[in-house]
Amino acid sequence: MGQRAIFIVILFAVTLVVNTNSIVGADVNVKLQQKIRFLPQSELPPKPRTFCVTEDELFILPDHKAGNIKIYEKAKYLELVKVIGRKGYGQGEFIEPTFCFYNRKEGKFGVFDFGRRKILLYDRIGKVAFEFSREFYCLELGTDMELTGETLLVAGYHPDPNNIPYDLYSINSIDNRMDFLLPSWEKYGLQSLQEYGEKYRGKDGDKIKALGINVWFDVDNQGDHVYFIWEGNALRIIKLNIESKELIVLHGKETPHYKKPSASEKLLEARRKRDVKTTKAERAKISFVTNLFVNSKYFFLIYEGPNQSNFRLQFYNLDGKFIDDVPLPGQPESNMWFDRHRNILYALSSKEGNPEEFFILKYKISD
Repeated sequence: MGQRAIFIVILFAVTLVVNTNSIVGADVNVKLQQKIRFLPQSELPPKPRTFCVTEDELFILPDHKAGNIKIYEKAKYLELVKVIGRKGYGQGEFIEPTFCFYNRKEGKFGVFDFGRRKILLYDRIGKVAFEFSREFYCLELGTDMELTGETLLVAGYHPDPNNIPYDLYSINSIDNRMDFLLPSWEKYGLQSLQEYGEKYRGKDGDKIKALGINVWFDVDNQGDHVYFIWEGNALRIIKLNIESKELIVLHGKETPHYKKPSASEKLLEARRKRDVKTTKAERAKISFVTNLFVNSKYFFLIYEGPNQSNFRLQFYNLDGKFIDDVPLPGQPESNMWFDRHRNILYALSSKEGNPEEFFILKYKISD
């Protein structure tokens, strides 16, 4: 009986440890608070590629078809209250506005015009008024942009003056000075420019069996560090000090729900032959990171798949320690915006799968 009692005590202790670990994960809670609908018969852009939200919930949506920016104010419904710009090549005009961002501290709004390869900045001067400020040429936009102070950070391929490739660079919004931050080979986990040339830029484009087609980043609350993520041969999270350029590689956790997007031979062949049907079917078998966001306590990445409309969040502390992997309810799409000051996540969602009719999902993240 004594041995049995000891065994029960040990079993209870093990159970307690397991429960304690599950409680740590449960401390991160994602709750769908609201579905915010647009005013019936309101002027809606075709499905926006991105959107952003101000601290007082103005919803800013680029309309790539009309060549303008539409601003909606939240009341009972989202109602169109302001239109910025028009189609054209003049100052403050757009050809195909796509990616946008809003900086709460600076009171600035920015948008990338894909049709002109320009980033345009606006100053917020009133409740719904934004005044054109300045514009910058952008060789190629990869995925993401962020404004911190006077520094505009851009994720996308760009060679430096010595023709060395980089995947993250900055533009000083005062004097247009460029600073190159993340060499391309660091993104792939390679050791040098030579290895990058041999294994990635060489004639055999399939040497790296990876399908990491997107990069995402966000800046911490103090604006000191960039958290940059790329997936492919590994789920890599790079923490980069903006001033010193000190780089720390954090490894993402490949949980049971996350299936690494390594490129299969079948998928590579389908892409070479431009076989859309097979490519889509093969992509549905794997996961893709669609966003990365940071607040004062943690960063989290959002990934989709396997299968579409199956979004989950992976939480880490700021030093890269894994916290939890949780589902994101409500059938969101990949277009999202995070208010780090209020821990509110917004996501676009189509109405019954119709890309011309959509609404906004509002989530509260608590820990």
